[in-house]
Amino acid sequence: MLLALDDYGPPIVNHEKAKQIDAAISTLAQRRTTPEVLEKLRLENKHTCPICLEDFACDEDILTLPCSHHFHATELENWLRRKPRCPVCVSDLPLC
Repeated sequence: MLLALDDYGPPIVNHEKAKQIDAAISTLAQRRTTPEVLEKLRLENKHTCPICLEDFACDEDILTLPCSHHFHATELENWLRRKPRCPVCVSDLPLC
């Protein structure tokens, strides 16, 4: 897992910032994977979740950050609640 030892500890944010992070997560582009979506991700070489390193499969929810990196929804939500930045390019999550 990408930086798993560094990023799967207790949250490092306070309660108010946690609310902002949850609000920002709710604004992210979310979609359900279909065969067409999976083929497009494969062609773009973005068919693997960078957090868990598993390939995306049909009927999974994926989230896309503003930096255009794609993740399994639950993996990214857990990640962002601990460190509100992209685990790939380290871009900060725009908070609401």
